[in-house]
Amino acid sequence: MLLELGLRRENRKPAEPPALTRDLSWSIEQLESRTMLSNTPVAADFRPVDGYGLDQVYINGTRLLVNPGAGMSMLGSATTSDDVNNVSTDSGPRDGKMHQMNGRKDLTLPFTWTFRKDTADPSKLYFSASIGPSPHNFVTVTTSFTALDDVFSRFRFQNDLTIRRHDQSPIGYAPQYYRIWTNTGNSNWGEILGPNYSVRFTVLSSTRHMHLGFVGAPTLDEGVNNMEFSFGSVKKDESASFTGMIQTFRTDPAVFAQPALVFQAESQLAHQIGRRDGDGWSVRVGDAVNRYLSYGPYTTNVEAGNRTGTFRLMIDNNTASNTRIAVIDIYDANSGRVLARRDVYRRDFSAAGRYQDFNLGFTAQSGMKIEGRVLWLGGAYLKQDLLRIS
Repeated sequence: MLLELGLRRENRKPAEPPALTRDLSWSIEQLESRTMLSNTPVAADFRPVDGYGLDQVYINGTRLLVNPGAGMSMLGSATTSDDVNNVSTDSGPRDGKMHQMNGRKDLTLPFTWTFRKDTADPSKLYFSASIGPSPHNFVTVTTSFTALDDVFSRFRFQNDLTIRRHDQSPIGYAPQYYRIWTNTGNSNWGEILGPNYSVRFTVLSSTRHMHLGFVGAPTLDEGVNNMEFSFGSVKKDESASFTGMIQTFRTDPAVFAQPALVFQAESQLAHQIGRRDGDGWSVRVGDAVNRYLSYGPYTTNVEAGNRTGTFRLMIDNNTASNTRIAVIDIYDANSGRVLARRDVYRRDFSAAGRYQDFNLGFTAQSGMKIEGRVLWLGGAYLKQDLLRIS
């Protein structure tokens, strides 16, 4: 997608470009040492194609980008629409020109793009790109690092190291509900972060000011969270170029640390059966079976990564026949998918009349709406104190 078209829909303008060409390569190592938290470089399997784009990136077998060719590409729009009339580096024949995505031949844009791996540091990939002279007027031409949203869910940038969530950025495109965050200052790098890996996109030199932004597009392709550097508008006969670097890191676990979320059964969860019972919610023999003692709370505040759901339960008798009393699960209400599940039997309780914690490990992803559910099957008094997610 094209960052600045979304900005126009919001009537926001990027900062005015500075007059001078920037050459920033001298300061990159200093910049990294000051701002990387405890992230550590990690080797990546970069798969670039000169004159085409960055086809794919893998880290330890994990795919980072969307479908081949569109993973890192340049795109241009001659109108205020972001659609298949746009030109891109991964459309049409590989003849040194960007072609329209719909196959039409009304617009083209000459470009060059070369890549160089760092043989001494496999976490780095360098590139050099240029466009023009342009045969047409383009409203915007941008370079997009289009990453999967189930791998990356956060971003940050130079001059403001606040870690933000893609799914909390302002709506930029409607009705697709693409979310756009733009930095109107002079940031030379942007970074997207996931629970396991992070990627930094750095502009080392450029012939004009590059506008940085981040776009979350859950309905595009497989669902993407990307970062883009844009040349801005490119008039007929104009040219522009820049050099840059992509670097991969293992994310500092502190970035995605999950503050404990605690939900009281009697006041913060929903119920199909049962009643308030002192410090919790309970059901008893005679209540309708195969109903939910509790469900909810549909929280969206669970950080992506490996998490634990804890159900604090009590039974009245743990020595009678070892029947199945309940099923507990962690459920994503957005996708309709059970993330973790366990049967609870009478003798799983070490004592009667005392609370006991039952834990379910699960993997959370960005954009989930999490429930913890207790399905009562009958046969015993059962009480729940709380649900905790950590």
